[in-house]
Amino acid sequence: TLDLDAIGDAVAGMASQIHPGLLAEAGVRPAEPAGRPARVLFICSGNSARSPMAEGWLNHLGGGRVTARSAGISPGSLHPLAVAAMAEQGVDISGHRPTHLSELAVDSFTCVITLCDRAREKCGGFPGQAAAVHWSIPNPAQAHPPDLDAFRVTTRELQTRIRYLLPVLAGT
Repeated sequence: TLDLDAIGDAVAGMASQIHPGLLAEAGVRPAEPAGRPARVLFICSGNSARSPMAEGWLNHLGGGRVTARSAGISPGSLHPLAVAAMAEQGVDISGHRPTHLSELAVDSFTCVITLCDRAREKCGGFPGQAAAVHWSIPNPAQAHPPDLDAFRVTTRELQTRIRYLLPVLAGT
């Protein structure tokens, strides 16, 4: 006979070594981090679409276990299609205020994630950061023409990445 518990334990052990997010996707919750919640900063060029969307997703999916902020190199106004795409998913980012990176320079973050190549090039070391990560996410506002579908694609991409980021943050 098959020892299903032993097989399940072996598969879970292998999955956790590949990526802790695989366990979360299978419904196995990783251990909660000791101490204070992880703090994540998302940075993109304008802080008008990608980074506020990422901030919204992480705060929404993190359920209080993490704190997300976002900033831009040259902040612009919040893009209305970013608000609309996130609202379709039940995440309200309408109150987001675009923030210049310098406003958060004295804060401490567990992880800093740049979302575009320009942000990665402009950001040197960030004080107090434990990890620097780069996700090259296309700017939906630069789609030709920019439309809600482009923002929906970005929303789905960010949601997937953040679902896999949460178990990693739980281990910090």
